Amino acid sequence: MIMDTLGAHALATEPPTDELMKRTPVGRKGNFISNVMWRNVFGQSLYQIIVVWFLQTKGDDTFGLDGPDSGLIRNTLIFNSFVFCQVLEGILDSYVFVSVITVTVLFQIIIVEFLVVKMIPVKE
Repeated sequence: MIMDTLGAHALATEPPTDELMKRTPVGRKGNFISNVMWRNVFGQSLYQIIVVWFLQTKGDDTFGLDGPDSGLIRNTLIFNSFVFCQVLEGILDSYVFVSVITVTVLFQIIIVEFLVVKMIPVKE
């Protein structure tokens, strides 16, 4: 839900430019996804895979995680890194997008600090 919200707000709040409005529409048989889009999708996917792989394999040593909750903390770190692993070019150009990012950060803090503890079964 978080990822879809950010993408939807990014698309909805970007103002149309004159260059964009002068382009001809893409026909039914035209390529909807351009080569540049494919390159960006694969590049972003590779970037996220590398970050998540690094955190999964080297996260405990890098952040000094040890103890009974180290796996939970590492998984929380991986989840939050995945959520925020985005290209944020032009983030300050749209106040709506900045507010969505701010609310997302606040929700992440609330989820991690207050709600995750209630979801973990207590071992006795």
